[in-house]
Amino acid sequence: MGFCESIGRLAVGYVLGNCGRAGKMLECREEVAMNTPTKAGPHFDASLNILKQIAKTVENCHSTVHAYIAGGQAMAFWCNGFRMSLDLDVIFSHKMLVEQGLHAFVAAENPLDAQRVDFDYNFNDTFSLIHSDYPKRATFVQSYGKLTAHIISPVDLALMKISRFSERDRNDIKELVREGLIDRDELKDLANDALNDYVGNTEVLRTSLDIVLTWFPSAEQKKCHRLRP
Repeated sequence: MGFCESIGRLAVGYVLGNCGRAGKMLECREEVAMNTPTKAGPHFDASLNILKQIAKTVENCHSTVHAYIAGGQAMAFWCNGFRMSLDLDVIFSHKMLVEQGLHAFVAAENPLDAQRVDFDYNFNDTFSLIHSDYPKRATFVQSYGKLTAHIISPVDLALMKISRFSERDRNDIKELVREGLIDRDELKDLANDALNDYVGNTEVLRTSLDIVLTWFPSAEQKKCHRLRP
């Protein structure tokens, strides 16, 4: 078997680096004390339980595996449960063999009402607008043995959502803007930098980026906001 052992049916995960490089290239900018339950809500807490399950399968890995939480669970984290998600999107620092059918339940007073959060095996960052330095901006959440969980930064979350740009993605980006979690100039610079690494027709992504940049308040609007009592 490969460097990380698993059991049952296995699925190939997503690639960012390899065991030899990961320790050097991946670092965390900020640490957050994480208690259970979190302010991100019970669905986010359930997603952490899924990562605990994955951690058991990488106990024999000779270096730390980093898991970067994206998607709806990242939105819940940054916006204090702004919305819930029933799946978990993760970018791993290593090539991964992830056991099929991973999930966790959200506790409910009536067991029949318990909701299930599933690991998203279809999530693929290959087609996402993502900057190569996103690990440096990620926020540490918790370590589970040889697996360390992080949340991708708000600006990197916005970049990924620009790629698909569905109605939900647009609403999520607007919420990040409203909460003041992303800076317009940083978003623009990182997006343009990331687009240089893409091949194919990038005009759709550039158009989506231009639309997002109009959602930020102007300098005059910011000035008026600061003058309010």
